[in-house]
Amino acid sequence: MKIHFRYLKLNNIKELFKHKFLVTVSFFGILIFYLWQPISDFFEGHFHQNVLLQIDTETINAEKGNQILVVHIKPINRGYVPVEIGDIGHPGSFTLEIRKVNSIKKNNWVEYNNLPIISKFNILNNYKDGYILEPGAVFDEVEAIELPQGNYWVKAVFSFGKDYFVDSSELVEITTNKK
Repeated sequence: MKIHFRYLKLNNIKELFKHKFLVTVSFFGILIFYLWQPISDFFEGHFHQNVLLQIDTETINAEKGNQILVVHIKPINRGYVPVEIGDIGHPGSFTLEIRKVNSIKKNNWVEYNNLPIISKFNILNNYKDGYILEPGAVFDEVEAIELPQGNYWVKAVFSFGKDYFVDSSELVEITTNKK
């Protein structure tokens, strides 16, 4: 049995290399095809941190007519690199702050910084080795505080240093405990 390799003859390969233009275009096409993902990651910033922060609140009945405010703080890492804060070499903070919203004058904006602080808590106190948020991770940090009736501004801040942070806020109304 005789097998013919008519397409692999030396003459055909020489003729193919005579067309330098086609070879050059094919080479660069293959090169761009295989390097497209790393190049696009570099220019689009896929190696940067991309953290989102969500807050959810709920109230639970407590004694003496007060309510327990339960705050769910959900940091989400949508980036492609882990985010580390709170340990040596990775400055940052992760705080929860609650401010009392006093009487508000009609048609005036509420200035957050002018409100009195009721409670401020550093969530990193729970993590002695720092806080690591892996790519694609969604955490749910839960904190609770007993508060009297009133309106409150709840704010969480996830800070990566002195100039870069992500925050989320929610206004909460706590009503009297009706039994």
